Amino acid sequence: PKPPEKGSFPLDHDNECGTAMEEYMNCLKSNGYVSANCEAVKKVYLDCRMQRGLMDEEDMRNLGLRDDEEMKQLGVKKSERRREKQGFVAGMSRVEGKEIQKNKS
Repeated sequence: PKPPEKGSFPLDHDNECGTAMEEYMNCLKSNGYVSANCEAVKKVYLDCRMQRGLMDEEDMRNLGLRDDEEMKQLGVKKSERRREKQGFVAGMSRVEGKEIQKNKS
């Protein structure tokens, strides 16, 4: 068999990027496994892997991802990229929403 073009990379045994990976997988599932619809989430996941030495540092464009300018031209709103810049915890918006509803009761 032919090895991957970028070579092999370590598995995330310590689950350092587990939350980002779950968010990406959930995005894929909810978007019919169309990867292009999940680029912002994919960037967060890949960036997590790069920051923790689970893959070599690489320009996102070399990984087939569009830069911010291209996303802007395609109409991807800045608010949709908020998670990419600020980070996130999967499911937190639901938890926070339930807390707000409890407080209103």
